[in-house]
Amino acid sequence: MTLARDEVPVPVGLRLFLPESWTSDTERLIKAGVPDGMRTSRTKPEIALAEIDRLTASVSGLAQCWQTQATAYQPLSDRR
Repeated sequence: MTLARDEVPVPVGLRLFLPESWTSDTERLIKAGVPDGMRTSRTKPEIALAEIDRLTASVSGLAQCWQTQATAYQPLSDRR
């Protein structure tokens, strides 16, 4: 997730998408150093919504000003 105003984008939330082929291979996750809390399979929309929730809870006023550009991930009617 990136916050942007005028010409200064600032990445504020970077979460790795892990496909089920990774999350079902414990040895691979350990070898790659994936933290325990990140070893579950989640869809890209689930990751994006979790990041929005995390950031809006920690940054005052952010809930009123965010927009998403990842419309291909989830239909508009399903967004918060």
